[in-house]
Amino acid sequence: MTNIGDGRPLRGCRECGGVDDHPRHTFGRTQAAAWGPPSDEVIAAVTAAAPPGDLPRILRELLGGNGTYRHVDCCRGAGCPDGSCNAVTAGAEDLRGGELLDHLMGDGRG
Repeated sequence: MTNIGDGRPLRGCRECGGVDDHPRHTFGRTQAAAWGPPSDEVIAAVTAAAPPGDLPRILRELLGGNGTYRHVDCCRGAGCPDGSCNAVTAGAEDLRGGELLDHLMGDGRG
């Protein structure tokens, strides 16, 4: 997948293990702790996909940072806890990356 750029941080996805700067649903520490650690498969996928210079930070975030991150589409597919991923992607279920960001921002990025 192509990154969006524009200074957006790379993050690992707790569901698929993908590492990119695509739109995420972010959860605070309390909810992340309730889920327990990510699976071994996700940790391996993040380790394989992350650029070496970003790997330590991305693993810290994935394994015990102040929250956790899921791609919006991954969160929707896993059963978004508050349903917001279903609502914000309505009509745009097949969009990813920059196209999804444009949809979420109302294509008002200029």
